Amino acid sequence: MRKEEWYLPEEISYTKHQLLFLLIHLNALQAGCWPEVENEIDLANADMGDPGSPNARPRFLYKPNPDAMRVAWEVVERLKRCGRDGQITRERYTDRASVKEICRKYGLERSMAFYCVQQCIKYMEGHNRRAIDYVQWRNRRD
Repeated sequence: MRKEEWYLPEEISYTKHQLLFLLIHLNALQAGCWPEVENEIDLANADMGDPGSPNARPRFLYKPNPDAMRVAWEVVERLKRCGRDGQITRERYTDRASVKEICRKYGLERSMAFYCVQQCIKYMEGHNRRAIDYVQWRNRRD
């Protein structure tokens, strides 16, 4: 299996791969937590132990990461502009819904569900938001 790509906040320019990374981690980003590198997560959780054990680390107050919240806000705004396709994309990647569940919920065929997600991602791509409305953009592409 391919290792998940990881990005720093300053590297985000909303490419397809970055959007997929952000969508997968959207809930954590909205909570103000930038995802950690996989190896760092393993090392960080390795010696947590029980709260009462001598290996447990002290608990600190949580301070949200402003970069994570800014990027999450931008992703959510871009999803909103895509309407139903944005909802489908969020359910697929952030909520980890199966294609079968999405097809049943929205009354779509499998190929159409994939098409909606693909179009949404393409519309969301790019450093700046598109000036044209999503529906108009899709009509021009179809």
